[in-house]
Amino acid sequence: MEYDEKTMLLTKGIVKRFPGVIALKGIDFELYEREIHALAGQNGSGKTTFLRIINGILQPDAGEIYIKGQKVYFKSPLDAKKFGITMIHQEATLIPNLSIAENIFLDIEVPFKRFNLVKKDDLVEKAKEYLEHVGLIKDPLTKVKELRAAERQLVQVARALAREEEIKIICMDEPTSALSRGEIVHLFNLMEDLKKRGKSIIFVTHRIEEIFEVADRVTILRDGNKVITAKINEISPKDVVKLMIGKDIESIHAVRRESERTIIEYKTPILVVRHLYTVPSSPTETALKDISFELYEGEILGVTGLLGSGKTELGKALIGLSRIVRGEIRLYGKKVDINSSSMARKLGIVYVPEDRLREGLVLGMNVKDNIILPSITRISMGKLIRRIKLENEKTKEYIKILNIVPPNPLIRVDALSGGNKQKVVIAKFIETSPRIFIFDEPTFGIDVGAKFEIRSLIASLVGERSGVILLSSDIDEVLSLSDRIMVLRDGKAIGIYNKKELNREKLIDILSSSSV
Repeated sequence: MEYDEKTMLLTKGIVKRFPGVIALKGIDFELYEREIHALAGQNGSGKTTFLRIINGILQPDAGEIYIKGQKVYFKSPLDAKKFGITMIHQEATLIPNLSIAENIFLDIEVPFKRFNLVKKDDLVEKAKEYLEHVGLIKDPLTKVKELRAAERQLVQVARALAREEEIKIICMDEPTSALSRGEIVHLFNLMEDLKKRGKSIIFVTHRIEEIFEVADRVTILRDGNKVITAKINEISPKDVVKLMIGKDIESIHAVRRESERTIIEYKTPILVVRHLYTVPSSPTETALKDISFELYEGEILGVTGLLGSGKTELGKALIGLSRIVRGEIRLYGKKVDINSSSMARKLGIVYVPEDRLREGLVLGMNVKDNIILPSITRISMGKLIRRIKLENEKTKEYIKILNIVPPNPLIRVDALSGGNKQKVVIAKFIETSPRIFIFDEPTFGIDVGAKFEIRSLIASLVGERSGVILLSSDIDEVLSLSDRIMVLRDGKAIGIYNKKELNREKLIDILSSSSV
């Protein structure tokens, strides 16, 4: 692989080692001018590590990087920015207590200063322009902490646009993972426009179909190795999946056979919810209105709906994190008033959150401490003295069962890929031995291989005396796992359907009709 005049970025033999694992094993990569180049692979394949090296966040242990034929070495993200490289991270790297406008123009020399001062009105008006470009209609003075995950992602894109004059290469790490279909289409149009304006884009996505919508070429990584680089018209979606994980795409969706699904008529409800109403605690939350349903022994109840339908609010209400103003919850036939997540855990209910970074993990801790944290007093001697040997044994067991990579209990959890972070979150809640699991977008932002592993794990958690509530906007996920499916719209349940009554087309029709 040699440099030619159309090559914007070239890497040769990039190697990166972490304790106990070689994350990248000699990666050769080429990005052309005016190209959208997709980077595909399972979680742990090395995609994010590669992007971090290109952006100066990490330094390679071996290998070379060239920008327009010039050999470079980045000691920091600032060095990469000097050569026109920026990164839109999968997990938003914004400052929560600052406004949208302040985040967009943070660390940038704004061109609209007056007497070396920036007027607030000018900042707001300019921020509005960038927000309109990315399709986010929001007051620029809104604090970032008040935004949904999808909105935070779009603010990151707007932030990159504000630096367009100095940027030549944009690295996008899972930019679509939290976006609605309409937002994704808008983003892809924006990416095509940026390409026409001379930008080069490295695009990482866990959705195979998106690669074929927007990319010119795709490079596939597996276990730190480059498998192939191909033009989009020379490869198929099935080929991409097989090269990534060695499985056909059909087998990924077929998680539960029909014979494994629960026959509701012969089961006992372990959870009964009647006429539930909640009051939102922030402007971005949806109020629940008259929600009623049952969860049966051995059942996976899928809950789906469009953005703002109330899925997350339902999950949080069931563990005492949303204020219930009317209705009742019965657990094993007994009425309960749950006012905190710790009380819910004592009653055998756990909620695996959508936002794994802010709500599911302690990023400064290692894998072992994150897994053990919720049950540390229970397994400690006299609730005071930690039993380190037992903690190590339990952690190693979960690492093996969940296939957490790298298999190092002492590695900091923030060094893991998105899918492996999610496995750690699931492990910490399994350790508490719950009877009811509530999963909120469990495969959000992770690749097809890790999706299959996590979906298979969810299916295995259903037992004779336990059940799962699956809150998901992924239609294939809901259909592949659920016994029954409840559809929400604006905080209301518009129907509960037996899985045998539905296929993909029918469920899409229900969701589409529920959006008008």
